Amino acid sequence: MRPMQGDPRVYDPYLTPDWRWSAACEHIAKGTALRRWEDPAIAEAVRFLRPWVKHGPPPDDHTRSRMPALAAAHDLFDAGGPLRDEVEARLLAGESPETIATKAGLEATTVDAFERVFFNVADRLDAHDWLVTNVVQIWKLDPDNPDEGRMWKWLAVAFGPHAVDIMIDDRLGRPEPILADRPLVAAQGRWIAREAAYSTSGRPRPRKFFDEEWRLFRGGRRPKASDLAGRVEYLWHQFEKRFCSAEAVRAAARPRRAGRGPRVGRSDNVTVEEASFSKVDAVRARADSVETAAAVAPEAPIRSDAEVDAKVGAGGSRKAA
Repeated sequence: MRPMQGDPRVYDPYLTPDWRWSAACEHIAKGTALRRWEDPAIAEAVRFLRPWVKHGPPPDDHTRSRMPALAAAHDLFDAGGPLRDEVEARLLAGESPETIATKAGLEATTVDAFERVFFNVADRLDAHDWLVTNVVQIWKLDPDNPDEGRMWKWLAVAFGPHAVDIMIDDRLGRPEPILADRPLVAAQGRWIAREAAYSTSGRPRPRKFFDEEWRLFRGGRRPKASDLAGRVEYLWHQFEKRFCSAEAVRAAARPRRAGRGPRVGRSDNVTVEEASFSKVDAVRARADSVETAAAVAPEAPIRSDAEVDAKVGAGGSRKAA
């Protein structure tokens, strides 16, 4: 067996995105020395923190001139708010530091330092169980008073960068991306994130939540009883079809681990995680056009995963046997 190399903490399944910053703070608080095998970014953070022991926070002018990128990243991390939420969501969507810097109005070196020390997810984007469980934690979202940043991050993991563009730019009032019904699509995305929170936390859905569903997805028409069996998948595909162009579907496709996603929670028929990390991923991987994505949208309750995979692989529609 090949021995582990580097910092063994990278293999911890319960690792948090700010693990390097937390380790550096622990070294400073306890006065312990760095060990040879520790991650280089932890040593960088310790050098950044040492002047605080003498002068106190925040970083002084000397530290800022010596480590400007990390100082700016710390300011972003410490300030919180929509800008930090945007950067974290875009990192989870797999965007590069240069792209994020252009969209968010930051320096690329700042975004790179932020990911390296405060939100280390770039090398774990295919670890969906870890992203859902340790990073996004959608079940902590209060559906009645939702945290916009947590919704952005969950939609980034589930749908990719184009969804993040729509959600963030609609919220912050930016002109792009140009979409005729962007406010409606953004409202659908917020509803889907709240549905995930209800599904994974086990909280009961109020009547007004279903009223919103009928208004946003069904034009005010109440669904028939036969429509409710596959409602989560139906709504999921309706949302994805609305904002995903063929180019966006292909750009959002990333190598993903085969199999189901985490069964964190359960709705009446299908968990939101199952819909996102198995069936919707199959749509992204195989869709060559918006029509293809529409063709695999469920029209009736889905009997089994084997039936779904067989029909999606053949390019057929998901009709009940």
